[in-house]
Amino acid sequence: MTEAGYFCSYVPWEILAACGWRSIFLAPSHPPSFEVEALFPVPFCPLSKMVGEAIHSGNFDLFLFALSCDASRRTREIVESFFPQQKVLSLEVPFGESAWRVQRFAQELRNLARALAERKGFGFPEVEMKLGEIIKHSLTERQALSMLFFEGKLPDRTLLDYERERKIAPATVASPLLLSGSHLFVEEALDLLRERGIPVVEETPRGARRWVVLPSRGEFVPSSDPFLDLARLYLHYKLPCPREWKNRIKALQEVVARIGVRGMVYLYPKFCDPALYDLARIRASLRIPLLPLEYELTPNLPQWSTRLDAFLEVIYGEKGH
Repeated sequence: MTEAGYFCSYVPWEILAACGWRSIFLAPSHPPSFEVEALFPVPFCPLSKMVGEAIHSGNFDLFLFALSCDASRRTREIVESFFPQQKVLSLEVPFGESAWRVQRFAQELRNLARALAERKGFGFPEVEMKLGEIIKHSLTERQALSMLFFEGKLPDRTLLDYERERKIAPATVASPLLLSGSHLFVEEALDLLRERGIPVVEETPRGARRWVVLPSRGEFVPSSDPFLDLARLYLHYKLPCPREWKNRIKALQEVVARIGVRGMVYLYPKFCDPALYDLARIRASLRIPLLPLEYELTPNLPQWSTRLDAFLEVIYGEKGH
């Protein structure tokens, strides 16, 4: 099966599956080579640089860019300019969740499905019918995961591993920390917390933001249009990222209240303005202890450890749980 890479939680894997592509959600871990880093502006998003390196050294049959932020747009331009051998498609993701934006996103998804199906030699009606069945399964899956998530039963890296393993072992955690922020070095942060015996639930683009839907949005009732259903699911029901900051703050308040979160550890890349705005809004709105951990192209684990120990001492009165 041909492989399509992507790195944005607003890209629906359901469309890729319906069109016969194996989706690879990219979580790069290798810093860019000098050759690749030189292609990007200075300063610039570390995630974009590492995505550029993954594309340069990888073997994707297709890479799908969700045009949901300026860094993603710029990364697509650089890849198209300097890696012309890499086949690329783009998905425009509108801001907001009003009815006309949902309709617009549904049309973008139809266009994407046609392009993906054409590359595989599938007919559009065949893809549309298959997509409807995939969405039914996906919705059932998401609802089950979301119920466990808001009961605090999906700790640590459960949702990070879910796509690969497609199975879970629920385990209740009391008064956990919430790990939020960006794509990179999530495992490293989880390892530091695990070493200290700290219960943690993650809310990152690689885990919860891909799988969890918000109970406060009410029951999802499918329509006869799978593309409209997918647009509603991704714009209205899933955990939002910082680009939708008003909805994101409401969603985080819901997570904190339902799970009983005791504090938050927030990973963010250097030079990322959206993350800094997100941090400021979280600090002002959630009123829980907050530890920001900055990284660039590698995590500074000794510094993270020192700051984490001080943070845990404030919360628990000691360095462990």
